[in-house]
Amino acid sequence: MSPRPSKTSREQIVCAAIGVLDAGKELSMRALAASMRVDPMTLYHHLPNKDALLDAVLDHVWGEVAVNPPVPGSGWQGVIIELADGLRAVLLAHPRLAGLVASRPAITPTLLASIDRVLGWLYQEGLAAAEALRILDCVIGYVIGKVQQEVRPPELGAQLFEEGLSVAEHTHPHLAEALSDGYDWAPDAEFRMGLEALVRGWAVGG
Repeated sequence: MSPRPSKTSREQIVCAAIGVLDAGKELSMRALAASMRVDPMTLYHHLPNKDALLDAVLDHVWGEVAVNPPVPGSGWQGVIIELADGLRAVLLAHPRLAGLVASRPAITPTLLASIDRVLGWLYQEGLAAAEALRILDCVIGYVIGKVQQEVRPPELGAQLFEEGLSVAEHTHPHLAEALSDGYDWAPDAEFRMGLEALVRGWAVGG
């Protein structure tokens, strides 16, 4: 079937690219055009190359992250926790994009606007400018790193646990004790524990 005449928008192209990545397929301009049933030149009219496409995908993803005004009384800690939860939710919804966000630190318009908005709220809650930016950078890195752990196949996590326990029983007694002492991999609880520990540490350090 030949490509249909196109009235394709930039936003449609970006959403289709995210769909390709979400489906676990390799992304290229030609493959994306084929999946959309449009001429490849249609894509190049909006985005000059694959790098521009990936930057647009990242910009769209940052736009999905909820950036809401702080709840009264929640302090700067509430701002950080809500941002972390929102970013994690978006990356878990698009598992392959977690690696893209980590490996391609594109400075996109939406990302800059979101950071600026969050920094403004952190300033209002009493944080100094440089301190606020450091905390924001740390929490974004924490979220991206944890999500990349979470998006591995569940069966792989179980396999690693069983193999680790089997090896540790013979050679690493302290690790064996920890693994057999009721430990289980609980991503939600582990993420929350780490995030709250970071926030508490910053509060004490400040």
